[in-house]
Amino acid sequence: MLDLMIRNGEVVTPQGVGRWTIGIRGEQIAYVGIDDPSMQAGRTIDAKGKIVVPGGIEPHAHLDIFDLTNPDSGRSTLGPEEDTRGMAFGGTTTHLDFCFVEPSMEITKAIEERCARWKGNSYVDYSFHVGLMGALPLKTFDQLADVIKQGFPSFKVFTTDVLPPHPKRISVRLDMGRIQLAMERAAKNDGIMVVHAEDDELVQFNYERFAAEGRTEGHNLHLVHTKLSEELAFERIIRVARASGAAVYFVHTSAREGVEAVVEARGHGLPVYAETLHQYALFTADDYKKPRGFCHHTYPSLKYPDDHKALWQGLVNDGVSTMATDEFPTTLEHKLLGKRIDNVTGGNLGAEARMGITYTEVW
Repeated sequence: MLDLMIRNGEVVTPQGVGRWTIGIRGEQIAYVGIDDPSMQAGRTIDAKGKIVVPGGIEPHAHLDIFDLTNPDSGRSTLGPEEDTRGMAFGGTTTHLDFCFVEPSMEITKAIEERCARWKGNSYVDYSFHVGLMGALPLKTFDQLADVIKQGFPSFKVFTTDVLPPHPKRISVRLDMGRIQLAMERAAKNDGIMVVHAEDDELVQFNYERFAAEGRTEGHNLHLVHTKLSEELAFERIIRVARASGAAVYFVHTSAREGVEAVVEARGHGLPVYAETLHQYALFTADDYKKPRGFCHHTYPSLKYPDDHKALWQGLVNDGVSTMATDEFPTTLEHKLLGKRIDNVTGGNLGAEARMGITYTEVW
């Protein structure tokens, strides 16, 4: 006998959407299929007129974190007690946030502090990617095996500092030597690398050039964080990952070139995955010029219609594995605070809407 049965709903499965019955025993889905009137359950839900989906996983969120895009504001994003409420309403039942480790920090202590901040304050399940930032001491990488054993197998790295130098901005970029070392440690212990991949030299030069030319308006962001920058960084990371034997998960893939690099790598049997964001799949760089256009911005940047097409094809077929938000919950006032290429607020407030948007656009 089943504990719970859900009937008459439009059930979303990997094979499509259909009028299926779902049977649950304990905390596991025991049956998905054609309705059988003889099946019995302790409780039955009539889901007529409803969409029934598995609990969603938000793989990329930044809650309770200082805003480095606007460091002079002194503000941080909303915490789990506020933002995860919206996640639950939108069908997301698990989210992955970040525990960033700077050179002066010890990884285990940083994780303990982050976990304590979330404990009892989240409406949904949670875990953390461990972010490796800056010129970390080499001994830090000796701790990765133990961190993986503790249940934190994913390590975030930046190939660029994303924004130009600022007295209140720490460097987030990890040099390629340390990235390779992290990859080697991760591969040896069944971990995975989570990579923000842009070419740092191109990005920083573009900031310098555009400032010198007086083109600092925020609507030029896609000309600073370019398709070429993504292409070069993806290809380099894939080559280092192949040499290291590491699995790679690219966050916020924004360009067709990024998708193509991942498809090619997967064609060679490499464990390489791409994430995109719903705003990247729905808006273009032209939207930056609209009154509230920066609402859609997340670093790297919005791109072009051909990138839209590649991202959706990747999601439906192969090449893009997940739809995320890069959740960065702020007030609307704060989101629209920056107007220049060097201070437009990053991230997005979309974890509540993400699953509905994806379902609507795909089906």
